[in-house]
Amino acid sequence: MPKSPRFSLILLALCVAVAFGQTVTANDTAKLISLRQRAEGGDTRAQYELGFMHEYGTGGAQRDPGEALKWYRRAAEKGEISAKQAIAGMYFEGIGVTKDYAEAARWSGVQSQMRRCLRPAGRL
Repeated sequence: MPKSPRFSLILLALCVAVAFGQTVTANDTAKLISLRQRAEGGDTRAQYELGFMHEYGTGGAQRDPGEALKWYRRAAEKGEISAKQAIAGMYFEGIGVTKDYAEAARWSGVQSQMRRCLRPAGRL
């Protein structure tokens, strides 16, 4: 039996799928491996997608809100708007974190929009 990291990851994904009743194809597993490599390499879109897959348990990824938040944060810190909105949603709904409406507003950008609206006329 081969002992490569890739083989181990594929085997783990299949075991998780069987244990939780999730159908995982070889294509899902290959995509997950490729996505993780791109995300670890700094690709913000891949980081967001990996976060999404972990938040919802899709595409062969195990549902893990903590892992989702980790990848969303990495993407959001580099300016990925979708990741910021996902984090805001997690705080708003209390998914993997304690509900925190102020933190949700901060990540969604609502606070900065409110500050702009509340500035006195004529000031930039």
